[in-house]
Amino acid sequence: MFGKSLRPFGDMNSAAVLITVYLIAGYMKKYDIKLSKFISWCIFIGGLILELISIMVLRNHGDKMIHFTYGIIPMVSAFGLFNIGISMKSFYNKFINYIASSVLAAYLITEDPFIRMWLWNDFLHVSKLQNYNYFFFLLYGIVISILLVIVCCLIDKIYEQIEKMIGAK
Repeated sequence: MFGKSLRPFGDMNSAAVLITVYLIAGYMKKYDIKLSKFISWCIFIGGLILELISIMVLRNHGDKMIHFTYGIIPMVSAFGLFNIGISMKSFYNKFINYIASSVLAAYLITEDPFIRMWLWNDFLHVSKLQNYNYFFFLLYGIVISILLVIVCCLIDKIYEQIEKMIGAK
């Protein structure tokens, strides 16, 4: 896991990226570091801009864009987004909580080793679309992500109902 990839930006099997995230979060917790919303938004947007620039610059150098979904640059964006999330006031919304209760199931369904490659490569053909217009690819990614969450949440809710019916007998 540590030496499998020599890509400087990491990949999905990089333990070094996971350890780095853990160390950053531990450091922030230990020293009670809290960033302002403005700084968090700057980190988040700056990370997104860096990622888009790196994709555009390196897209013609034989590396696939998928490699930029893991590693240092996306971690900067995730760090900013995480800080934005923890600085928000908590709230309750029945519909959002209903959907949120199935989001883990949606993640587990889409990242299952038996489903992931089929879903992204054979069914959605994401690897073939990554060299299209970036606006189209971004829009496609957003629409597909929303539809996948909705479909997988529906699968989870149907499963819950089946489980209740079986348990009631």
